[in-house]
Amino acid sequence: RLGHLGGVTLRSLEPGALVLHGAARTLTMSQMMHVTSLGRVVHDRHHNPARFPDEDPAERLIVPGPLVLAAVNSCAGRELHEVLFQTMHQVNFTNVLHPNEVVTAATYVLSRSESLSGELEKLEVATLGLKNIPGGGAEALREYPLPRGLFVRDAPLRTDELVDALADHPLVKPENVVCQAFRSVYRQAPKAEPFLL
Repeated sequence: RLGHLGGVTLRSLEPGALVLHGAARTLTMSQMMHVTSLGRVVHDRHHNPARFPDEDPAERLIVPGPLVLAAVNSCAGRELHEVLFQTMHQVNFTNVLHPNEVVTAATYVLSRSESLSGELEKLEVATLGLKNIPGGGAEALREYPLPRGLFVRDAPLRTDELVDALADHPLVKPENVVCQAFRSVYRQAPKAEPFLL
């Protein structure tokens, strides 16, 4: 009787799907300074606020690029679910991210292919990292869709192209985009199996 209900192991994603990730992340100054110390990041912009006393305290430090990318991928992780392996093709850090700024993401599925056995799938995706979006997460963008031209490209947008693409968008402005990542994501292929108790 339960066999016809089945059980779906993963959310199915098809080419052309835009996933607005509900998760939002922040990196505090202490978290950032711990990680930059562990990673031996030596630039003063990442760990020495005393070096820039004339600047606004909230903007003295800049989050390093690898941490920005980690925060963006973390936001995208729940909906992409169980990423086994990924390959970064191109990443563009468009604007700086300061500690305590809220980061979220939106991912567009460019293509999907399955292995011969049907156990694994490869998704080519473009993920946009966004900061300080009104309403918190990228789900606030459901009423105002992002232009498809932000994602369907061979390479990340240059700054002037980003300004043109977002000129009429009511929520997302070019200064809200912190990262554009084009990557291949390998994960278990969604399949329906009978659920037995």
